Amino acid sequence: MRSFDVLPNEDTVAAVIEYYGNDERPNAVVGYKFVISHLRRMIGNTDPAAAAFAYLHDMAVQPTIPSGREAIDGIHWITFPHS
Repeated sequence: MRSFDVLPNEDTVAAVIEYYGNDERPNAVVGYKFVISHLRRMIGNTDPAAAAFAYLHDMAVQPTIPSGREAIDGIHWITFPHS
């Protein structure tokens, strides 16, 4: 994991993860933005930690980067829930 931040609006958690294709350099760098209020509504849970956990498992494996999603400064950003 390269970074993990709560954004200034306090409703979005951003995590940047480097997925390595080999021992020398990352195969992909993906930024995940979790909109906590949207996750809470989706799973009917008012606990922000539980809502965020609903999607954290997606970060454990190599992601499929949506087509047409160009990297911004080398990071492919994916927002959850998907917009």
